[in-house]
Amino acid sequence: MADHFGVVKALLDSNLLPRVIAGTSSGSLIAAFVCTRTDEELKTLLNPSLAKRITACEESFRSWFRRFLQTGARFDTVDWARKASNVLSIVSLPADLSTYRQYSGPGVP
Repeated sequence: MADHFGVVKALLDSNLLPRVIAGTSSGSLIAAFVCTRTDEELKTLLNPSLAKRITACEESFRSWFRRFLQTGARFDTVDWARKASNVLSIVSLPADLSTYRQYSGPGVP
């Protein structure tokens, strides 16, 4: 996920960030994060401290492959939920977020 944030930051810094973004798996989480914030909010939130809190793939190949063979899952779901909560705790949605704000914010025609 840290790589996803790096790409978003590079596009944002170059003023090339698209207004519509889609993704699958962790990319869908990043797309939701990016599409619910203004460019100014993203510039504040996308910093090295965010990348340090993303630890979804620190397990060895042997550990996750063993789990995959036993359960069919790449990640431990309880551990994944805990880690996602950890990351989302610093990037939580603002209370006033609405569909209207998403599509009618600054820079949106």
